[in-house]
Amino acid sequence: MFLPYQEIFIWALIISFIISVIYRVFTKPGEIRQLKKDMKFYRGKSKEAQKNKDTKKANEYMSEMMKLSQKQMKHNMKPMFITMGIVLVLLGFINNTYSGVVVETTLIDEVTSLGYFSYAGFNHSLRSEKLNETDIRVVIDTNDNNDFSDEKGYLRDEIAYIENTQWSVSPQDMNRTTMNIITKLPFTIPILNWEYLNWLGWYILVTLPFTWIFRKFLGVE
Repeated sequence: MFLPYQEIFIWALIISFIISVIYRVFTKPGEIRQLKKDMKFYRGKSKEAQKNKDTKKANEYMSEMMKLSQKQMKHNMKPMFITMGIVLVLLGFINNTYSGVVVETTLIDEVTSLGYFSYAGFNHSLRSEKLNETDIRVVIDTNDNNDFSDEKGYLRDEIAYIENTQWSVSPQDMNRTTMNIITKLPFTIPILNWEYLNWLGWYILVTLPFTWIFRKFLGVE
C-alpha cells in the first residue's frame, strides 16, 4: 500500500505521460519543428532589419513570423482541448481523494468539543480545546484508546503525523477543524522557504520535470 504522497507521485507520472502521448499522436513534430526554425529565421531577419532602420522589411518579417505562430497554435489546439478535459477530470478525483478532511465537532462544554474522522481505512477521535479567545488546540487520539492525555496537541497550521501521513491541522472554530494532507519535501524550496506542499503543489513539482522528460523521449515539440 502506498502513502498519499507516493500515490500522488504516481498519478503525476501517469498524467504527464498521457499528456505527452496525446501531443505526440495529434501533432506533427517534424512540421512543428520546422515552424519553429522558420519563426526563428524571420525573428532574426526582423531584428537585422530594425538595426538597419528598414522598418518596412522589419514589419514584413514580423508579419511572416506571426503567421507561422498562428499556424503552430492551430496544431496545438486539438491536443490542448483533449488534455484539458482529461486533466480536469483526474485532478478533480485527486483533489477529492488527497486534499484531506473537514472534521465536524460537537460541543461537550464551553471549552471542549469532540468529533471523529475517517481516512484510508483508519478512524480517529479528535478533541478541540479552547485555550483563549483566539487559540484552539486540537488533540487527536492516534492510539484509538479513548485517552487524549497521552497525545500531542496542535495549534493552527501545525503538523501532525498520523499513520505515516503528514497533516496540516487547522481548527476553524470549536465546531470544525480542517485537516489537509501535505508532503514533506526532501529539501527546502529556496526563497519561499517551503518545507511542505499540499497535494497540488506536490503534483506540480513532480509534473513539470517529468512532462519535459516524456516529451523529449517521445519527440514532442
